[in-house]
Amino acid sequence: MFKGKKIQSTTALDLMRTGSRLVELHIRNSTEWWIVPGGYVSSDVADQIKGHPRVVGQHDALFPGLHQTWRMVSFVPATDSGGIEAVAHTNERN
Repeated sequence: MFKGKKIQSTTALDLMRTGSRLVELHIRNSTEWWIVPGGYVSSDVADQIKGHPRVVGQHDALFPGLHQTWRMVSFVPATDSGGIEAVAHTNERN
């Protein structure tokens, strides 16, 4: 587990609004979450980010239908790599 400074959810979302993405990394027998570029986030913050109405998974994990990265809708092509159209959510609060 990463022992350095963690990025808080507001900072992480601000970074994602400028193009950074949330990435799930599997390290030894655990999972770490990173904002790339940016820094480490806790699993609680990662869950908050994934639940944000403007954040979508990229269907880019090893197994079909799973996500390893998440981006803000404004940085997702109209059709992502999985052939699923990205839909802008209308209930955005931020």
